[in-house]
Amino acid sequence: MENSAYGEAQFSVYYEKNIRPLQEENDKKRRKYIVMFCLLALLAATFYPYLLWRIINNVFNNQQNNFWIGIALALSGFAIILLSAPVYFYKKTAKSGGIMQKFAEFFGSFSYFFEKSLSPEVLNNSFLFKKFDSVIGGDCFVGKYKDVGITIAETKTMEENYDAKAKKYKKRKLFQGVCILLDMNKNFLGQTIVLKDKGFLNVLNKHGKLHKVALESVEFEKKFEVYSDNQIEARYLLTTAFMERILKLNELYAGKSIELSFMNNKLMLAICTKENLFEACSFFKSNVNKKQAMIIYRQFCTIFSIIEILKLHQKTGL
Repeated sequence: MENSAYGEAQFSVYYEKNIRPLQEENDKKRRKYIVMFCLLALLAATFYPYLLWRIINNVFNNQQNNFWIGIALALSGFAIILLSAPVYFYKKTAKSGGIMQKFAEFFGSFSYFFEKSLSPEVLNNSFLFKKFDSVIGGDCFVGKYKDVGITIAETKTMEENYDAKAKKYKKRKLFQGVCILLDMNKNFLGQTIVLKDKGFLNVLNKHGKLHKVALESVEFEKKFEVYSDNQIEARYLLTTAFMERILKLNELYAGKSIELSFMNNKLMLAICTKENLFEACSFFKSNVNKKQAMIIYRQFCTIFSIIEILKLHQKTGL
């Protein structure tokens, strides 16, 4: 990163003082949850095979097949929930206990929230997402880096459709990744979005009041499509220098879809990735793991480098 104050050597010292003690504390908690998990696994291993055998026996004897199959599926689901409960509650306890906030505080002043996302209203208003029915949040950090306000939120958007045959709602994942909301150092009134170029499928893009913007950068046009409700303002925001920085950002996230929305004097980035970020608390192995801490440190560095690449921390314009 630009500032050596956030370098790996400095983080290594910070890790030993601020993060390792929390890893050790979480490891003590983890052992208690492991005992709980083992007891539940033993309970399931003792009674579940017998109950399943009885259910299968009744099915073969043609005793209300659908009923017993339903019971078998319900028991299977209950067993999965039962065994996953200690893993979930350990992760929630460990992450909310301060370790995630300490990671982020190396870079600035931050607050951490477990399973929180940006509001559905903000996501909808960005015009970066297909119509969704629900949002699932992950790790969320709110604070400032180099005096730039930033929210980092792992996000999944879901579509729900009713399956008449199965008589239940089925969920389908539409977006998985990280959403980053940044304060801008320029004022603007309208909205401009920068979408990944989809070739001939661009004709399917419909964004209400937003219309396509033609820009001078041929290289940028090959990678992105721009839509806005204010053509003049769009060009005011997307200067030649700023487009070059977005292209550099696109290279940084090679292989991942990155899209942007300028709205309400903020910049939102939606980065599509299946990678589960910020995993500082392992259930089945020791949490005292500097190697994993360094991975998380680099994940933060990559995200915060967005501010530096786009020069949002500088007050000299875009």
